Amino acid sequence: MQVLKLWQNKFTGSIPSRLGQNGKLTELDLSTNKLKGLVPKSLCFGKKLKILILLNNFFFGSLPNDLGECYTLDIGKLKSVLEILLLHGNRFSGEIPLDIGKLKSVLKMDLSVNNFSGAIPPEIW
Repeated sequence: MQVLKLWQNKFTGSIPSRLGQNGKLTELDLSTNKLKGLVPKSLCFGKKLKILILLNNFFFGSLPNDLGECYTLDIGKLKSVLEILLLHGNRFSGEIPLDIGKLKSVLKMDLSVNNFSGAIPPEIW
């Protein structure tokens, strides 16, 4: 599976821990449901995830560092693939992972209305 869009439903539960392990996932939109729990570390396993939209749910805990590793090697240079990261309106906490700043191809990032703490990683700028 490459694309999974299940937005604006009344789904409950959590994201399956193995989602993304097939290495083909490019788009995931689970926004505006009643999902909760942690974000699995496997979402960017295949280094192809371009769009991640989890806004308006009840996800909590810290973001996995693996989100900052959504990049591939292209002629010896890191090439970021994640373009859209929308996590607005959840209960994420802790610090924003420093590796998020490595994602140079991000066009839109919304981490607002959460419980993040600490400094904004300077790599984001």
